[in-house]
Amino acid sequence: MKVVRFNETFPQAELRMLEQAERDAAHRAAETPERSQARRRRHAEYLLSQRAAETPEQSQARRLQHATYMASQRDTETIEAAESRKRAVAERAQQRRLIFTKNTGVFDKAAFEYDETLDYESQKLIKIEAMNKECRFCGALKWKEESAGLCCSGGGGSSPSFNRRAS
Repeated sequence: MKVVRFNETFPQAELRMLEQAERDAAHRAAETPERSQARRRRHAEYLLSQRAAETPEQSQARRLQHATYMASQRDTETIEAAESRKRAVAERAQQRRLIFTKNTGVFDKAAFEYDETLDYESQKLIKIEAMNKECRFCGALKWKEESAGLCCSGGGGSSPSFNRRAS
């Protein structure tokens, strides 16, 4: 007999979540690599949209909660598990470095030597977006993730004035 979640006790909730985790693990084990990759991509897109909608306070709270959770996980892991985790982290970092260095050669000085034969938008290493945020110090247009005050040293210097083109 199923218990309504609202009325379930803590042990019942733990049991329900454990059973669901086992079903999920069995389902993932039976997945093809293509379906697994598609599921992970959809989940990443979902998380990205959720995080984009967060306020800075919500984002900070989520990161703090995650840091607390990870600290508790690391406190309880064995020495062997910690070493294994650290090796895996180092291997992933090495793979990222290799991928980055292998793919960046074609873009050396790309900002100064535009090559119309390259499809820049399809490259994962290149992010093309509108400069639609204004510097709070000097009013210069900048990209969404560009540091505040980078153009004018945080209001201490002056940047050249450019005419804005109509979009």
